[in-house]
Order: sequence, then C-alpha cells, then structure tokens
Amino acid sequence: MSFQNQVAAKIKECYPGISATEEELRNIVKICTPHKISLRKSVLEHAKKFISLVFGLRRSEKYKKELGIFDPGNYSVLMAYDFHLTEDGELRLIEINTNGASSLLVDVLHRIHGTVGVSEEFQNSLKKSFINEFGRSSGRVCIIDENFKKQNSYVEFLMFQKLFEKWGYQAEVINPEEFKSADFIYNRLTDFYFSQEYSQKIKKAYDSKKTIVSPNPNEYHLLANKLRLRELCNEDLLTNKYGMNSFEASFVATRVPEVKSFSDFKDIDDLWGQRKKYFFKPVESFGAKGAFKGENISRKLFNELFLKNYIAQEFIRPPMFQDYKWDLRFYVYKDEIQLPAARLYKGQTTNFQEEGSGLAVVSFDC
Repeated sequence: MSFQNQVAAKIKECYPGISATEEELRNIVKICTPHKISLRKSVLEHAKKFISLVFGLRRSEKYKKELGIFDPGNYSVLMAYDFHLTEDGELRLIEINTNGASSLLVDVLHRIHGTVGVSEEFQNSLKKSFINEFGRSSGRVCIIDENFKKQNSYVEFLMFQKLFEKWGYQAEVINPEEFKSADFIYNRLTDFYFSQEYSQKIKKAYDSKKTIVSPNPNEYHLLANKLRLRELCNEDLLTNKYGMNSFEASFVATRVPEVKSFSDFKDIDDLWGQRKKYFFKPVESFGAKGAFKGENISRKLFNELFLKNYIAQEFIRPPMFQDYKWDLRFYVYKDEIQLPAARLYKGQTTNFQEEGSGLAVVSFDC
C-alpha cells in the first residue's frame, strides 16, 4: 500500500463515517509525505520561550491599548507560528497565522509513524483548548469558510466536524452566508476583520458576543497582521513602548527578520535598489498569496505593489531537506505548543504544487 493510501485509510479509521469522497481523500493526501525531520531539543526550547514572550506581549495592557480594537474576551484556537532555521539552527519567524491549517493531517501522520504519545497529547490539548474557549461541553458548533467545498482544507473541515461530534457537540460545516445561529464558530475565513459582505452575519454575532468566535479579528490584529512583525523586530520599541525588559526584547527581536512598511523607505527607487534582500507580502494575506521574492520581481510589478498595502520582509533563506525547502510550523494555543510540523516545498512559497512536497512530522531528539 502506498504511503498516501495509508494516510487515506488512517483518516477513515480515525474519523469513522467521514463524508469525504474517495476523490476528495485522494486530493488531500497528496500533501502528506512520509518524511520525518529530526531537530535539536534546543530548537523546541527556544520556540517555547519565543512564543511565551510574544503571547505575554499580546496580553499586556500597554500593547492592547495601543492597538485597541474590539476585544471579545477569548483567544484563538490553533494559531500557527511559522519559522525558518538558519544554518546554525536558530529560529527566524516568518509569520504568525490565526487559522493554521492541516493540524489534523499532521496528527494522522504521527499515528502512521507510531510516534509515541504525540497524537494522544495533541488530541487532549486540542479538546481542552476548544472547551476553554467554548466554556461548555455541549452545544452547536459551526465550522465556517467561504465556498467551503472548494477549499483545499475541505476534508479537514469534515474531520473537525467528526471530532466535535465525538466530543459531544452538534457540528456542521457551512458557508458564512448560511449562518443563522450557533454557540461557537470555528472560523476558517480569510476575511480577517469581517469586512466583506459575506461575513456580516458572522460579524453581527461576534460584535454582540452572542456567539463565541475563534479565531477572531482581535487575535488577528494583535498577532497575525503583518505589521506586527514590524514591531516584533524592533528591540527598542518592545522595551520603551511596550515594557519588555531588555533581555526579553532582545530574545524576541533577534529572532524576527527585519520588516518595514513600504512607507519606511525614502522613495520607490530606494526600495527598488534594496529589493534583493527582501520578500514582499501584503499586510493582510494568507498562504503566501500575493507574496513575491524581491530578487525575482519585475519593475512593472514592483511599481504596482508600491501603491498597495505591502511590507518588505528581510529574506531568510529556508533550510533544505533533500531537494526540498522547508519551514517549521508550531500549532499553538495561547502560549502552549500543541504540535510541530514541517512543510516541504519547491519554488518561492509553500504552495505544495510540486510532486513530493507537503507535510512532514518533526521530532526534537538530537
């Protein structure tokens, strides 16, 4: 049996009655690889410390007051912190996401590998995080995304539906326009501030606090908006404005590549002259959508980007595994690492288009 067939069979075994078709399963397991990447334990320890410090900043009153948007009083489940590793094995933060995908697929990979204890710990932590946010052990859950049946994560949505049902909730996967009421929304929309017309029913329920929404715009604004990277790489700002001590500020800032808004440059020619050291990303983006490596960009496209809401992020060369580039992802609740993963890819972004690219398990045993 091929590895991908093993993954499909394990999904059926772990999520009995899942309504995914054979074709849908074949499509999703294409992004699952048999690889395992072993890293030093110090990488995990540094990640724990970094994430704890960033979460402490997110909770600080100075930070929240400065950024201030509506706070519903709850946190985001399944955050994702994505890093590259330098040649010396040091972490460099690439971005923070509020709706990290594929955690359940990585869990399935661990089950296939027989990694002792990882799946049990992840499942227990995941259940605890949702119950903490929900505040109750029963009720109605809606898993929501735009055109959910066309999303790459559709099978994962169905896996979550089965998981919620196993935990004792009523669960369904719906489009945002179909929303009427729910006790809890597991939000997978990429309309991060609920500004689009299709999100208005969700926004109304969120603003009124009638429905608990996780992830939500507040968490996105405090942690995942790309402008936050501009602040996290600034040691003086972290110390003088937000009250971090100098050791903590240095620990965080040295692990965040330089990030600037386009407006930080003297003019368009100033940035063009430095373009090869940067990666250009939209301020509100996801999944590398609209991202461009400065070294490869044409002047025409560059001129177009300069008029948009973009950041310039110092380019950190990704590490290599065999013939693949890869990044290191940590699925996180608050400041707790729930599950690590590697994402193998070719090209300039993690789009998993090349054969053999996709998810891999990570261990810290070196």
